[in-house]
Amino acid sequence: MPRPTALLLAAALPLISAQSLPVGTSTHTLTHDGRTRTFIVNRAAGVGESRRSPAGLVFVWHGYTNTASWMNSAASVASIGAANGFIGVSPQGVNAGGNCFNAGLCCGSCPRQNIDDVGFARAMVAYIEERASVDRDRVFTTGYSNGHMMSYRLACQAGDLFKAAGGAGGSYASVGGGCSPSAALTRQQVHMHGTNDAIIGYTGANNAYQRYVRDVQDCTDSYPGSVIYTNPSYYDMTCYSRSRCVGGASAFCVYTGMGHIWPTNALLRQWNFWTKGEMSAVGANETTTDTAVIAWNETWGL
Repeated sequence: MPRPTALLLAAALPLISAQSLPVGTSTHTLTHDGRTRTFIVNRAAGVGESRRSPAGLVFVWHGYTNTASWMNSAASVASIGAANGFIGVSPQGVNAGGNCFNAGLCCGSCPRQNIDDVGFARAMVAYIEERASVDRDRVFTTGYSNGHMMSYRLACQAGDLFKAAGGAGGSYASVGGGCSPSAALTRQQVHMHGTNDAIIGYTGANNAYQRYVRDVQDCTDSYPGSVIYTNPSYYDMTCYSRSRCVGGASAFCVYTGMGHIWPTNALLRQWNFWTKGEMSAVGANETTTDTAVIAWNETWGL
C-alpha cells in the first residue's frame, strides 16, 4: 500500500502521458458522426498539467466561410489563453457551401445536411479532458457571426458542459424555436454587436438577446439594464448588464458605427466578464482598430 507521502506527491505531479496536449499551438483531428473534424488547440506551458490546478477551457468558433486558423489569430486565442491560464480551442467548420457550423437555422448547407456540431463540441471537450486537467466550472464558448450563433446553440443544448457563452455579430434567433430554460438557466451571455452591422442586423440581434435573458435566464431587471462599461475611444462602446437573472448576469455591448466585425479585445473582455464580472481589458490596447480583422470580416464573415 502506497505511503501517504507518496500519494500526495503523485497528486501534485503534472499529467505526463503519451496523450498530453502539446505546448503551444497544435492542430488535432477526431472522427465524429462519420466525419473527420479538425480543431486548433492552444496550451501554454504549465496550463492544465496538474489535477490540483485545472485549467479553464474556451472554444472560439469562426464565422461562415472563415477558418479556424484565421479565428485563432484574429481573437489572439493563444496569447490571451497563456496570460489567463486557459486552454483555447478554435474548431474548423465543415465545407458545406462554405465553411460553416450548424447553429440551427444558419449557416451554409450545414443545417440542411444536419451536421452535428453540438456533438462535435462534446467530442472535443472529451478529447481535451483525456489529455489535460480541465476545470468543468470554467468551460466557455464564444464565436464570431455563425460561430456566435453556434455558441448560443451550445448554451441551449449543451449547458451541462458550457457554463457561459458569448460572441460578436451573431443572434440567438438562429437557434430556431428558442431553447429549453431547464437546459440553459445558468448560462450567461456576453453579446457584442455593431450598430452598422449589415449582415446580422443590430436591432434584430438585440431583440433576440433580450428574449434570451427574459425567457431563458428569467431576468427581471428592466431593459436595457445598467451601464457597466464604456470606452468612447473604440466605437463609443457601451456595455449594459442584466443582473437580476437566474444563474448570474449577462451583458450586451453596443459598438456605435461598427460593422460586422470581431471587435478588438473581444475574447479578453468576455473571459473577464465570465470569471470576474468585469468588462475591461486592462493592459490591452483599447483604442486601435484592427484593420486586418475588419477587411476580412466585412468581405467574408457571416
